[in-house]
Amino acid sequence: MSLWTTALIFAGVSSGWAIAGGLSGLIPLGHAAFFGVGAYSSALVFAKYDWNPWLGIGLGVVMSAALAWLMTALAVRFKVKGAYFGLYTLAWGEMLRIIASNWDYVGKTNGVLIPFKPEAGVAQMQFSDPRGFYVVALAYGAFSMAVFALVKWSPLGWRLSAIRGDEATASASGINVSRSLSACMAISGGVTSIGGGLYAHYIQFIDPELGFNVSVSIDIAVRAILGGETLVLGPFLGSAAMTNVSEFAHDHLGDLPQMSLLIVGVAIIALAHWFPRGIAGVGLQLGRLVLRRRGSNR
Repeated sequence: MSLWTTALIFAGVSSGWAIAGGLSGLIPLGHAAFFGVGAYSSALVFAKYDWNPWLGIGLGVVMSAALAWLMTALAVRFKVKGAYFGLYTLAWGEMLRIIASNWDYVGKTNGVLIPFKPEAGVAQMQFSDPRGFYVVALAYGAFSMAVFALVKWSPLGWRLSAIRGDEATASASGINVSRSLSACMAISGGVTSIGGGLYAHYIQFIDPELGFNVSVSIDIAVRAILGGETLVLGPFLGSAAMTNVSEFAHDHLGDLPQMSLLIVGVAIIALAHWFPRGIAGVGLQLGRLVLRRRGSNR
């Protein structure tokens, strides 16, 4: 139950990443910035002031969306594109990690410990039964998938598709590139922030390494890419695959703790070569193949 609760939270976070990384053609590598902002805002609201943590999550969404909009608007203004955009966003995450590590208010490197109140229930995001948080994680995953689908098939999604295909042509046709990309990143950052808040309350702790570390950004992106960042179910399949590989490596390859990273790396290389649309793309191609064979047999 614990394993799949974490997998669902990160599936939702990866769906948030895919809104930007899959639909817009951007290569964001700093989503730990939004994950950490959501985690710290919710944790601090509850631990320091005993306020409702859902209020903290809402605050984190607003701050993350504003941060994402600012980051993207500046990048478009100064023509930061491609791999440089990835490094640019990664630098924002690292900057926030350094700030959090040296700021007394957020506990510096000691982080923030969230007190457990089993009688609080869903209103305070605390449960004595682990199935309670599993349901919350499942709801968040479904919400993230719905947001991804809505953006993909909305007018914004069509504009993003045009920008991904040819930014210069999209701009010449009247599409406001800066506004479209900034809106996309703001939605992506907000969805990611929710996952950060949920994760902090699930493990009842957050510190700069858990919230803002580069490895968090990479993990989020890899789950989406492995599953298929342009498809609705992609981040969920990628997160499930990553979770199973990590658990297999932990159970059977305990003497080689980095083996899970090697397995995932080989899988990504293989998928990129034969199935560039990820695990979800494999299922899509198999489904089309079955339909073609059925049609030819009639």
